[in-house]
Amino acid sequence: MRDLNRLEPAGESVRAAVEALTAAAPQWVADVLDVPGWSRRYDNRIDTWRMPSSQTRRDQLALTCVRDGFALLTAVYDARSPRWLREPPAVQTLRIVLLQNYTRSTDTRRREQVKRRKRTEDGGDGLPPGHLRIASPYDLDTRWSAKRDTFWNGFKLHVSETCTAAAQDERTAPNLITDVATTASTVPDIKALEPSTSAGTGAVCFFCKLHVYHGRKNEPKSFTWQNYRNLITATHQQPGTPIVWCRDNLSVHLRREPAAHAEENKAWPRVYQLPSHAPDLNPTEGVWSLLKRSIANSAAADLRSLTRITKRKLKKIQYRPELINGCLTKTGLTMESTIASPADATTST
Repeated sequence: MRDLNRLEPAGESVRAAVEALTAAAPQWVADVLDVPGWSRRYDNRIDTWRMPSSQTRRDQLALTCVRDGFALLTAVYDARSPRWLREPPAVQTLRIVLLQNYTRSTDTRRREQVKRRKRTEDGGDGLPPGHLRIASPYDLDTRWSAKRDTFWNGFKLHVSETCTAAAQDERTAPNLITDVATTASTVPDIKALEPSTSAGTGAVCFFCKLHVYHGRKNEPKSFTWQNYRNLITATHQQPGTPIVWCRDNLSVHLRREPAAHAEENKAWPRVYQLPSHAPDLNPTEGVWSLLKRSIANSAAADLRSLTRITKRKLKKIQYRPELINGCLTKTGLTMESTIASPADATTST
């Protein structure tokens, strides 16, 4: 699927640009381009083509489309061509698609080299973030996305509904849809959950970050202070509200950095130090218990599979705020809002 969706934007962008230029300046297209050859190649949409079965031929086809695109842009940006030929949106879209997915250079013999971009971790030149990468020249807002076994180009529909902790056979009323939102397909589900929960009746949001230990040399086996700091900051920034920071007596929590960070940002974190050997007061222990029970019967083939299962189980907990409320209730602790009204805030200083 990755090879196909990298070929389609490039080929379709060339096709869309040729059609726009043909409609705007047919004589220029006839004088500059190899019209018969291009007509055979771009007469039909790319998604109707019968793709070659071998990877080598698919790569050759993709590079042919890309070279056609670079040749077209070279002709459009030539000093002898009218400047207004650069203005059609299809031409600009072609330029961006080629820039995002391919590189063009010359070797020592001054021969043109066109290469597909790869991720920096794979030794390549780097790819733009998924939320910026154009997926279709006909709709610049759609993006490629994947969720479990589903892979699509488009948008994402988020539906929120009421929920209850009662068993299925004990429910007396159906769940009601409370919020519907359409976002870009690259928006994480938890991001779309924030507006609906803040507009609702005080539903609880659950934020987490997973650390995977690969056994590499000098790799930390658990969260460092920097990991905790980033998680705490993100937890504050996403809802945009003050937070209550309950710390146990883990050695990394007792270092000077957490205390200095809390003092530096004392406007939004309220820090509570839990007593020693008191896991029953820590709501996080309840989340761990839920997670361990949910993955008890899961079989993971390797570390990547275990990571994927753990993320999926944590996301399921995120969508059930009554579980998070239960973890807090089990500790016997309560959370009460201490935010004063605007009138009180102005009179008490």
